[in-house]
Amino acid sequence: MIRAAEDRLLLVHEQMKQTLTAKSVLHVDETNAQIIKHSDGKSGQSNAYN
Repeated sequence: MIRAAEDRLLLVHEQMKQTLTAKSVLHVDETNAQIIKHSDGKSGQSNAYN
């Protein structure tokens, strides 16, 4: 099951990489946000990028 997902996601990744690297300018939003509650039970003191 995991191998099948990896195979399919690899195709998506390669297509995204090809599309993004073909552009002359790439804009990235690195706004961070505080995590209030993690789904895995970890502390809410860490940050994540949106």
